[in-house]
Formats: sequence, structure tokens, C-alpha cells
Amino acid sequence: MNQNELIEQLSDWIKKNKNEEQSLNPTFLSVIGRQYDEDLISRIVAYLLENDAGFVRELIVYYAEKSGGLTPLYLDSDFDINVKCERATDNGRIDIFASLTFGKNTIPLTIENKIKSWEHNTGDKSQTDEYAATIRRDYPDAYRVFLYLTPDWNSSVPKSKDFIKIRYSTVLEMISESTDPIVNDFINHINRFLKRENAM
Repeated sequence: MNQNELIEQLSDWIKKNKNEEQSLNPTFLSVIGRQYDEDLISRIVAYLLENDAGFVRELIVYYAEKSGGLTPLYLDSDFDINVKCERATDNGRIDIFASLTFGKNTIPLTIENKIKSWEHNTGDKSQTDEYAATIRRDYPDAYRVFLYLTPDWNSSVPKSKDFIKIRYSTVLEMISESTDPIVNDFINHINRFLKRENAM
């Protein structure tokens, strides 16, 4: 057997085993061939925000720690949450926007989700500068949270100083144990497709 035949056999074996591994533990998005679809992943993150109060609190604490700010004193109290994907601004659309209401206090939570893409301009500003300006205008007295969410292998960074980068592996650590099949599928999806060791 010559070197070329050996390389060909090895390549075939790797492809076969890779396909077998993927078929053993598929995720919904991988089954439909959309494992890197930014819009669909954003909608799953929105679902997680709506259904896991502990996760929401963890995101706010993470933002406070990384931005050097203080965590709001009322964070441990109950809150109502309204989550929307593709919230319009003057010149763009925020991927995921949540408004948390703690009695008289509100926390707007803005998430720019980047999977394979990097930040671009909307009008004469960067996306994150545009979104931060809109939320500062609409919520002038609120404690505001701005997160720039990426897979571990996406090295893009936000242009706005208001935004703090967070990786999907960090999100994975924040998700509460769940019996929810959607949440468990998403945990599997992050492990399979959005962590560094599983780069595309």
C-alpha cells in the first residue's frame, strides 16, 4: 500500500466516523442543516431568557463584573421579562432585546449575536454604537446591559465601549440544569458547534 492509498483510506475513515458521531447526537439545528444560523440561534437564546430567570441574572452579574459596575440591589427580586428578536432602531435591528421590570425599576438587556459574521455599520455608526445610543435614549435612567455574544472561535469584538463580549462557552456555564428539551438541545448544540474545540 503506497502513501496515497493510505491517506485516502484514512480520509475515508475520518469522514465515516465523523458522520457516525454526528448522527449519534444530532441537534435540531444540525438536522435541518442550520447549525450556524444566527437568526435561529438568537431565537433560542430569546427562549432561554424567557424561561430561565437564573440565566438572566447571571448575564447581568457578568456584565456588571466585566464593565466594572455595580450589580443592581434589586436583582434578586422577582421580575417580569419581555423579549423581542430584531428590535428596530433608527438604522438597524437589535438581535435580541429584553426589558426586565423589577417593580419601578427596568433593566434593558441588549444582545448583539454574531455567529460567523462580524460587526458592520448601520448608517454612519457601527451596529453596537447605534444600538447603545438608541437604548440610552429610550431608557435614560435605567441600569443598561449590553452584550456581544459570539462562538468561542469568532474573534470579533464590539466597537462600542458600552458592549461587553461574552462567549457561548460562558453562556453554557450560566444555563441552569433543565428538563426542558429545547434547553437541553441548545446545551448540546453549544457543545457541538459553538465552542472552540468544535470550530467549523
